[in-house]
Amino acid sequence: MLEGFPSYLTVAHTEEDIDEVISVFHAGLMDLADSRVITSPAAYDAEKFPLTVAQQDVWAVSQISDAASCALNESDTIRLKGKLDADSFREAVMQAMDRHQALSLRYSDDGGAQWMDKSTRIDLLVHDYREYGDDGKDEELERFFRDQSSTVFDLEKGGLGPLSPDQT
Repeated sequence: MLEGFPSYLTVAHTEEDIDEVISVFHAGLMDLADSRVITSPAAYDAEKFPLTVAQQDVWAVSQISDAASCALNESDTIRLKGKLDADSFREAVMQAMDRHQALSLRYSDDGGAQWMDKSTRIDLLVHDYREYGDDGKDEELERFFRDQSSTVFDLEKGGLGPLSPDQT
């Protein structure tokens, strides 16, 4: 994990490491709730609950224009070596979405609420860049990333958006 930015857990982390992350995170949330800095979603309708201030900002920017919305796009590239089993990869992502409810959030069309949509599914697009050769591959990958960074993310439909495991 990056210091101060807990975004990755790997197979190098033990069950005890994961339990510690969960415990510390839970304790922090309880402290915030006790201090009334945050309100538990349980205090709201189980189906819908308000957006956080940061989520309201994202929704507001998305209403300005497609270009403004795309300015908030984020992506990560993870390089895997070896043969990719696309079905297993898709299943692993779906399990992560089922386990982490935030990955299935959708916004209401007026930006006033959000809810978890368990029917949210991902598109898995597999691209094979080996046919372009070393020089062409880099150019095609650059084009692909440029295109993805300008793809508007639909907050009302939710989900992760398309995932693209690429063979290079």
